Amino acid sequence: MKNFMQRLTYKNISIVLVFSFLLFSTEMLAGNEKVSINDTIVIQSEIPIDGNLELTNRHSDVKFIVWNQQSVKIVTQVEIKGGTVEDNDKIIDAIKEIEITKNGNLLKINTRFYKEKRCKGVRTKFTFSSGNSAKVGSCKVRHTIYIPKKIDLNLTCKYCDISLPTLDGNVVSSFHNADLIANSINGNIKMEAKYSDIVFKNVKSSKIELYNSELKMNNCGNLEMEARYSEIEIFEASNVKIPVSYNNEMEIENCGKFTISDKYSEISLGNCGIVDFTAYNSELSVNNAGNMFFNTKYSEIRVGKTGNTLFRESYNDTFYAMSVKSLEIMAKYGEFKAEKVSGSINFEGYNAELTVQKIEPNFGTIVIKGKYGDIYLGIVKGGSYLLNSDTKYTDISFPENDLKISTRIEKNSDKQLSGHYGSSDSKNSISIEGFNQDVTIRHK
Repeated sequence: MKNFMQRLTYKNISIVLVFSFLLFSTEMLAGNEKVSINDTIVIQSEIPIDGNLELTNRHSDVKFIVWNQQSVKIVTQVEIKGGTVEDNDKIIDAIKEIEITKNGNLLKINTRFYKEKRCKGVRTKFTFSSGNSAKVGSCKVRHTIYIPKKIDLNLTCKYCDISLPTLDGNVVSSFHNADLIANSINGNIKMEAKYSDIVFKNVKSSKIELYNSELKMNNCGNLEMEARYSEIEIFEASNVKIPVSYNNEMEIENCGKFTISDKYSEISLGNCGIVDFTAYNSELSVNNAGNMFFNTKYSEIRVGKTGNTLFRESYNDTFYAMSVKSLEIMAKYGEFKAEKVSGSINFEGYNAELTVQKIEPNFGTIVIKGKYGDIYLGIVKGGSYLLNSDTKYTDISFPENDLKISTRIEKNSDKQLSGHYGSSDSKNSISIEGFNQDVTIRHK
C-alpha cells in the first residue's frame, strides 16, 4: 500500500511539472513572455512666450526646465517591468496620445494616459479610454517639460513630485499628496495644498491654502494664507497675513508685519516689525518686535524685547516680556509679567495680575484700574512721580520713607491717598483705582 501511494504521488508531481511546462511554452509561443522596457517619448507644441500652460498631472513626476523657444516640449521617460510586448506597446501608445489642446494663448496638457488604474498584489492593470487594458509588474513615468520663462502656469497635481525653476510668470496650483520644490517665482502665486510638502526659494506675492501640509519659504514678499494642521517655516517675509489658522506649527525668522487669527497653534517669531495676534488657546513666542497688538483667550505669550504693546482684549492669558516700551492691557483672569517697562502703563483688569520688576524713572503715566487682582510696580530710583489712589477693600504698600503724603483718607473700606516722590511738579504720575486688590510699589 505504501509503495502504491508513493508511485501515485510521483505521478501527480510529474503531471504538474508537465502541465506547468506546457503553460510556459504556450505563453512563449503566444508572445506572452514578460519583458522590461525603457522608452523616451517627445511631444512638442507651440505657445506664445507669455502664454498660459494648464497642466493636469497624476502619479507622474514632473520637472520643468526653462528654455528660449516659443513652444512647450514634453520629454517623457517610461520604465515598464513585467509586461508583455503587447501590453507594453499599449501603454506607450496611450502615453503618445495624452490629451493636448490649444486655444489661443492657452495650452492644456493632461498627462493621464489611462482611464483607470488598479493595483493588485505585484501587478498593475491599466484600462484605457478605448476599452483596451494592459497588465504589468510596474510602470514609472517621468516628464521633463521645457517652457518659456514668462508663461503663466496652472497646475493640478496629485501623488507626484514637481520641480519648478525660476519663473517670471504667475503660478496657480492645486496639490494633493504632492511634493513641490520651486526656485524663485517672480510673478504671483495662488496655491491650494493638501497632504503635501511645499518648498519655495523666493516668492514675490502669494496666496496659499494649506491642509495637513508642510510649507518652507526662504524669502517671500506679501503672503496671505489659510492653514490647518500644517507646519510652516519662513526665513524672511515682508508682510504675512493669516486670517484662518488652526492647529499649526509655525516659525518665521524675520517679518515686517505679522497678522493672524489663530486657534490651538504654536507660533515662533524671530524679529518682527508689527505683530497683530488674535488667538484662542495658542502659544506665541517673539524674540524682538516693534509694536504688538493682542486679542487673545487662554493663550501663552512670551516676548524678548518689544515696543508699544496693547491687549485690546485678554481672557485668562499668560504674558511674559523681558523689555517693553509701553504696556496697555484690558484683561480678565490672566497673569502679566514684564522685567522692564520704559514708558507708560495702562492696566484695566478683573481678577488679573500685573507684575513689572523695573519701571524706568521717566515712565510718563501709570494707570491701574482693577478688581480682585494683585499689582506689583518696581520703580527705578532717580526720577519723580505723583501718586493718587481711590480704592475700596484694597491694600496699597508703598515706600513711606520716600513718599511725601499730602492726603490720606480712610473711611470704612474706602481709601484715598495722594502724594509725590521727588519733585511735586513731576510730569510722571501713578493713578490707582482698585476694588479688593493688593497693590505694591517699590523703589529700586
